[in-house]
Amino acid sequence: MTQQRLAFDMSKVKTADRILVVAGLLYFIDSFLPWQRVCVGAGQFSFCGNASSWGGGGSWAGTLAGLCTLGLIAWEALQLFDVNLGPGVPAHLVGAGAAAGVVLFTLLKFLLIVGNSIFVFGFIGLVLALAIGYAGFQKWRQRPV
Repeated sequence: MTQQRLAFDMSKVKTADRILVVAGLLYFIDSFLPWQRVCVGAGQFSFCGNASSWGGGGSWAGTLAGLCTLGLIAWEALQLFDVNLGPGVPAHLVGAGAAAGVVLFTLLKFLLIVGNSIFVFGFIGLVLALAIGYAGFQKWRQRPV
């Protein structure tokens, strides 16, 4: 009885898939860092509050973006390890759809917190979401093989 190993050949991995995995992982990590920072104070006393993508203004959009990111990472991992999901599953469209969800909900989150002191990690998240969107568009253009 032979044992099948889960392995993949990096030379066969397309650039769009690499961007989706790397940018997706970085975006997921960034989503837990402070996207909003508000400081209030009087005299010598001040207090600052932070909110990640998952909280603060537009937390529903940040939560949906995070869930789309998790789905995207899981989907791309299945594709990298050549897991057969059966006929009729348009792999290129599923990855592109998850990437579109990340971009859409990140843009909504970003627009909802514009007036509430966007912190540097919010801008990093926006750039990563746009990279995910670019890779998702490239994946959408791929023909099924």
